[in-house]
Amino acid sequence: MTLDEDLGGDGVVGRVADLDLSGSRLDAHINASSRLGYWEWTMEFGNSGKRNKEARMQLLLPADGVVSRLTLWVNDEPQEAAFFSTVKVTKGRKLR
Repeated sequence: MTLDEDLGGDGVVGRVADLDLSGSRLDAHINASSRLGYWEWTMEFGNSGKRNKEARMQLLLPADGVVSRLTLWVNDEPQEAAFFSTVKVTKGRKLR
């Protein structure tokens, strides 16, 4: 059994045994007249272990990039994720 000491923490430090990125798809949508675009990135994580584990990752965005929506699929059901800006999330949590 691997103990994930960073579970629930601020960082994603190391790999956890039995969790892998099993699929990834990136779709771009560009509007030439407004010069705006967005990406839809679908990632699927697989757990080959016997216990439930939380898959986490870090994603570096461009300087003006934002995350506007996040959908988690749990047991084949979509769950809209709730999140705030980094400032609101950090202020709302108890820091260790």
